[in-house]
Amino acid sequence: MKRTPLPRRRRPLARGTWRAGYSARRVRRATPAWADADAIREVYREARELAALTAQPHEVDHVIPLIHADVCGLHVAANLRAVASWFNREKSNRFDPETFDGP
Repeated sequence: MKRTPLPRRRRPLARGTWRAGYSARRVRRATPAWADADAIREVYREARELAALTAQPHEVDHVIPLIHADVCGLHVAANLRAVASWFNREKSNRFDPETFDGP
């Protein structure tokens, strides 16, 4: 008996939209093997704590964007910071080398 292949998945890959799955894959590709996973988790923990303390949603921001026309950041602790969600949305993937003073 010949098996027919399963149809391709068209449902969301993660939390809500196909974009969330795409973002997760992009972060995975931008994480080098030498990255300190514990330090990265610490930044995410800091964002959760700030959200609880301030009653305002916080997110983890990549100082140097993962995707940009001029630069390509990595998903490492030195490139991450906890910021308010509104600030992260406003910043988007902008990067200004003139004002960048290092992570």
